[in-house]
Amino acid sequence: MGKLDIAQYYPSVRADLVAAALHRTGAPVGAIRLIRDFLREMVEVESPAGLPIGMDSSGVIGNLLLAPTDIALAPIALGLVRWTDDTWVFVADRSQWSSVISTYAAVTEPLQLRMNTEKSILLDDEDQARAAIRDSRIDYLTDGLESFMSEEQAFNGLVEQVASDEPDWKAVRFSLGALRSQASPLALPVLEQHSYILDQEPLAAGRYLLQLAKKETTRRRLDRDWVTELATTGPDESTAVRQIQLCRVARELRPSRTHGRRFRDLAEAPPRRSVAPLQAWAASAWGASADHNSGEAVAMADHVGDFTLRRACALTIDRSSLERSRRNSVATKLRRIDPDLEPTLSFLGL
Repeated sequence: MGKLDIAQYYPSVRADLVAAALHRTGAPVGAIRLIRDFLREMVEVESPAGLPIGMDSSGVIGNLLLAPTDIALAPIALGLVRWTDDTWVFVADRSQWSSVISTYAAVTEPLQLRMNTEKSILLDDEDQARAAIRDSRIDYLTDGLESFMSEEQAFNGLVEQVASDEPDWKAVRFSLGALRSQASPLALPVLEQHSYILDQEPLAAGRYLLQLAKKETTRRRLDRDWVTELATTGPDESTAVRQIQLCRVARELRPSRTHGRRFRDLAEAPPRRSVAPLQAWAASAWGASADHNSGEAVAMADHVGDFTLRRACALTIDRSSLERSRRNSVATKLRRIDPDLEPTLSFLGL
């Protein structure tokens, strides 16, 4: 078994090559142009180059861009498993490894991607290969469905890592993912007791909590005070991702009036480019709370300076809750505030 890896994959992805890959799939030209321009503009505002880390859409594009490597390696390999830029290739004997390397390079070099030679290695020792399979959490894919991590195994694995002085965060992510797929509430007390997990692994923990919040049978287990406190404390660049995830969770919990005011205060805080997405999600959580009303949403949209936040405020308005005359008034005011809100108003039916 061999392992292939791209050095600094997400930061190395070029906007024009993303556009070309999307074009080959038949994606709409307008959507391709928007994605390409977005990636270019991120660099212009001094954000890291390449695909943004942490966005779900980055994973889709990142997998699409390397899909040709799967096709190229298929005739050589007995089988392969790939997660984004991490590829595990199974070959009949070590003599085929050079063909794997040259084939992989032939596909990735035109994409201006550099193979990580330190991590791209052949493991021809059976014990090493089995250890790599186990540590990479691909054993359930290679050994059969009977070895898929059970609810109890996932929980015990999470507890074991949290108790360690140096947790294996990949293992934590895997355990949370397994528990999320089974909508198991077992990890909830662990996260409540060890909130630092949400800062270290905000996406894995946030998605797990969101799954619980969306299901009626597990929603009531979530402590709304705890969610609100962690979602609204800050913000700064080190906590923003965690807070965004918890704002998403809070929206599903339908915050009380008291909790809603905290989300509104966060949304109305002095705008900063680095946390503008967080303020938009805070507005969304406020929109689901008992503190929300359409008049306040229009007022908030009127005095905030960021378009993303203005749009988020507008999206909190429920057309069905307004009388016809009130709908017209709200729509007129929002059009006056920002004509670019027109597509949003059309979406809302205003």
